Amino acid sequence: MLNAKKGFKNYRWQDGSTDSTFAATTSGQYYVTAYNYCNQVFTDTINLVINTTPAINLGNDTSVCSYPSFYLNAGANYKTYSWSTGATTQKIKVNAIGDYFVIATDSNNCKVSDTINITNLYQSPSINLNKKNVLCLQQNNFIDAGSGYINYLWQDGSNKQIITVNKIGKYKIIVSDANGCQAADSVTIKLLVQPPANFLFGDTTICQDAEIVLFANRVFNHYLWSNSTTLSTTKISNAAMYWLTVTDYYGCKGADTITVFNKYCDGIFYMPTAFTPNQDKVNDLLKPIINAPLVNFSFAIYNRFGQQLFSTNNITNGWNGLYNGQLQETGGYVWQCSYTIKNKPPQFKKGTVVLLR
Repeated sequence: MLNAKKGFKNYRWQDGSTDSTFAATTSGQYYVTAYNYCNQVFTDTINLVINTTPAINLGNDTSVCSYPSFYLNAGANYKTYSWSTGATTQKIKVNAIGDYFVIATDSNNCKVSDTINITNLYQSPSINLNKKNVLCLQQNNFIDAGSGYINYLWQDGSNKQIITVNKIGKYKIIVSDANGCQAADSVTIKLLVQPPANFLFGDTTICQDAEIVLFANRVFNHYLWSNSTTLSTTKISNAAMYWLTVTDYYGCKGADTITVFNKYCDGIFYMPTAFTPNQDKVNDLLKPIINAPLVNFSFAIYNRFGQQLFSTNNITNGWNGLYNGQLQETGGYVWQCSYTIKNKPPQFKKGTVVLLR
C-alpha cells in the first residue's frame, strides 16, 4: 500500500486515481501529484519491486498409514520454517491425527503458510515371510506372502500372493491393505536342492525260505519302508516290489522302489582251491559259498600240524591268511565246514587250500 498521506486537497496517481493511497500489485514505477489548498503542487515517485514468494501446499486433508512413514514437506524454497509441532525443518514426520501448519520465511523475509488436517492414522499390516533359505525343487520351492492383502508387489514386478523360486537370490515383497497402507519383508534363498532319487540298488532275487536285507545307497535323515520299517535297512523274506520314502538333511523328500524276484537255490557248495591274501582286494579272503538259506554254519582253518588258525560261525567272514597278526607261510592248509540248509539234513565238508603270495 503506497500512502501519499492525508492533508492535501487533491491527489492524482499515475493511473488517474485520486485517493491518498494506492494498492500496488505489480512491480514498476509509481508516482503521485498532490495539490494543497493554496494550489501548490507536490510530486513523488517510487520504484517498487514486489517479491513473489512461492506458495506452500501441504496437500488436501487426508488419512495416512503408520507405514510407510508419512512426511509433510513445505518445499525447499525458504530460509526458515516454523511448524505447529515446534519443528524447524523442511519436512516433518506425521505420527498422530490432528491439524498441522507451517509458516515459512523466504530470503526476502516474506512469509507464507499452509495447514493440513490428518483425519485418520491407520495401522499398517504386518507380514512375515518364511525365512527358510534352502528349498526343494518341485516340492516347496515357492514363497507365500500370505492372504488378506489387497495388493502384492514382488521385486520382479509379480503381483501374486505365491511365487515360484527357480534360482537363488533375495526375494522382496510389498503388500497393501484396503486403506492403502503397506508392509514389506524379504528372504534370501541360498540353495535349491534336488529331491532324493535313485537311492535303491537295482532289482534283485531271493532264494526260497531265505532272507535278504534291503538298504539305500546313501544316508538320509528319515526312512519309511513299505513294510512300515523306519530304520535305514529292512529284512525281507518274500519276493515283491518294495518302496522306500526318505527325507534328506534339507527336509527334501524322495521315493524309490526295488523289485525282488524269486530264485530257485539248490544249495550248491563251492570252496576255492587257492587264495592270495596280499591285500590287493582280489581273492584276499578264504570262505565257502553256499547259495541257500542256512540254519547253522561253522568254518575252520588248520595248518599241517593240526593247529586251528581261524574259525567263524558267520558265512560272511573269511580267513585273511593271518594268525596272531602274522601272515602265514605259503603252502597248503586244511579247511572244515559244517552247515545245515533250511529243511535239509546237516552237511560236513573238508578239503585243502593253497595260500599263495
